[in-house]
Amino acid sequence: RKPHSPRVATGNGAQRRAAGSPRAPRVALIWRRAMLSCKSLPLLKFEGPKEVPVLSEEGLAALAALPGPVCPVAFVGDGRSGKSFLASKLVGEGAFPQDDSDVAVTEGIDVAVMQSHPGHLIVFDCEGGNNALSKSHSIVTVVGALVATALVFVTDGRASESAMQALAAMLEDCWKVFSPKVLKCSFCNGFHPWPRGRVETVTRMWHCLDCIMQLGIEIA
Repeated sequence: RKPHSPRVATGNGAQRRAAGSPRAPRVALIWRRAMLSCKSLPLLKFEGPKEVPVLSEEGLAALAALPGPVCPVAFVGDGRSGKSFLASKLVGEGAFPQDDSDVAVTEGIDVAVMQSHPGHLIVFDCEGGNNALSKSHSIVTVVGALVATALVFVTDGRASESAMQALAAMLEDCWKVFSPKVLKCSFCNGFHPWPRGRVETVTRMWHCLDCIMQLGIEIA
C-alpha cells in the first residue's frame, strides 16, 4: 500500500498560537512535563476509518523546542520483539508504553528526548511490522528510517531470514518513495532509471544493468 503523506493534527495550530490561544501553553506544559519525567509523546498517529497519518502537535512541539545539534535514533523491526522495552532502557524505565501481550502496544511513532550537551538524543519508538495479530502501517518504518541518524532494527531472537527480508522491504520502501528517478552509473557515467541497475557487492557503487552484464560484476 502506497504510504500517505502525514499531515499536522491541527492545521491551523500556528494561527491559534499567534492569536494567543490557550492551546500553545498547554502543549508547552505537556512538553516540559515529558522532559522532566522522560515520558514519551505521540508523534505520528492514524485517524479515521481510512487511517490517515497525522503528526501530533505535542510531539512536534517537543522537537521544535530543541536547539541543535540533535541525534535521532529510531527503533524499528518486528512487532512484539521488544522495541519499546529497549528504547525505554535507553531513555529511562517506563518511557514508552509496553506489555507482554501478543497485541501491539505502539501505534505509529512515539518520541522521547534526552537533553544533553552539546547535543540532544531523540528516540523514536516505531510501530512494529510482521505481526499477524495486529495491523501495521508501512509509512511508519519509512518515516523512521528517513528521520533517524541511527536505525536500530529489533527482532525476536536471532536475526532470521524473515527479519532480514522485513528490513530489506523497509529500506526498499524508503528508496521507492524518496529516491531520485534516475541514477548515474559509476562505470559508464550514463543516467538510467534506478530499477535498471544494481549496487555492486564490493564497492557498493550503483551500476546500470548493461555494465553489470558486460563486466560480470557481482551485485548485492
